[in-house]
Amino acid sequence: MRIPRPHHIAVGIALLVAAFNSRTVISAVAPIADRLEAGLGLDTAGLSIIATLPPLSFAVFAAATPVLLRHSGLERAMALALGSMVLGHLLRAIAWDPLSFIGGTVIGLAGVGVANVLLPPLVRRHYGTRIGLLTGLYVTTQSLGTALPALVGVPVSDAAGWRVAMGLWAVLGAVGLVLWVVVLRRASTPVAAGLADLDPALARPVGRVWRAPVAWAIAGLFALGASHAYAMLSWLPAVLVGVAGVTPLQAGSLLALFGAVGVIPALLAPMLAARIRNAGLIVAGGFVALLGGYLGLLIAPGLLLVLWVALVGVGAAFFALCLALVNLRTRTHAGTVVLSSFVQVVGYGVGSIGPLVFGLLHESTGAWIVPLVALASSSVIALGAAVVLRRPRFLEDEWLPRSSG
Repeated sequence: MRIPRPHHIAVGIALLVAAFNSRTVISAVAPIADRLEAGLGLDTAGLSIIATLPPLSFAVFAAATPVLLRHSGLERAMALALGSMVLGHLLRAIAWDPLSFIGGTVIGLAGVGVANVLLPPLVRRHYGTRIGLLTGLYVTTQSLGTALPALVGVPVSDAAGWRVAMGLWAVLGAVGLVLWVVVLRRASTPVAAGLADLDPALARPVGRVWRAPVAWAIAGLFALGASHAYAMLSWLPAVLVGVAGVTPLQAGSLLALFGAVGVIPALLAPMLAARIRNAGLIVAGGFVALLGGYLGLLIAPGLLLVLWVALVGVGAAFFALCLALVNLRTRTHAGTVVLSSFVQVVGYGVGSIGPLVFGLLHESTGAWIVPLVALASSSVIALGAAVVLRRPRFLEDEWLPRSSG
């Protein structure tokens, strides 16, 4: 779909608003969890279920997205994804019991899972010469979508009730939906009917992606970042209290630092990857930071603790680089769609068990040394990915017959 030049900026805004909304479904619950427990009877078990749903839902609905795109264009599918997010927010705002609230959460997360896959190919289609910049911007916008509900959720809930605090995000989702409807209406050529129209030769490429080394390299890197990020977000405060003797308040501040420093590589790594041929150098840099941070926590936790936490935060932020590589290591729109789906199925599927494995290792040993050693050891996956990504290998070159080029 071609967009007239006067509306080029509008497409960029629509992309960023969609990226923002793709995180409010996740982050709107935790800040007002106590209100949900008091007003809806959502107990610890229910909240635990909700906490485990995002990565699992992302993996499931990422796998389903290529099927959806066989019958719908990218832009129309994004509008449907945003509609699902809006409906999820509304159902949670009017929920009458814990089960209905969880059901609304699943519906909202379905839209997020689809949007996660669609964002890279949409960037490729509309901003093919600015992939690094747009990827960095939308990943940063997703960080804002994570942070804002934490800032305003409690004040809004105190002033107007938890239902308003939850339904507020449906309004912003509706704004994103309207923007995509405008994009669809103002397109100068018809929207592609589906995945096959993006590249007829790749009408059914899903099975082929499993045989492509570049796909496994990017998926492994995404899985590494996801598992480490989720493990640290779940356990870092307890780890710091246990190994460094800090107070819970200090541990909370260091968790905020862990999240904040990830914005830097999220913004810079995609732009750097778009400029250099050897993406393995960027991956190797992340590996050094990640391993250095864990070794610091293991060997000298009482010394330079801020530095160790910052290094882990920088090293675990492989998400943005992987999302940029989804575009930079594919030649076609169809290839981008399928690789985006594959990377997120594998990445979020593995990432969802990271906190569980980390917690089980701590429970079985009674200390944090073994879990930290396990994370440090697993970071070697980045070196394998760096070797594959050191040359500009493209997905389609690895799955198509040689006679097809």
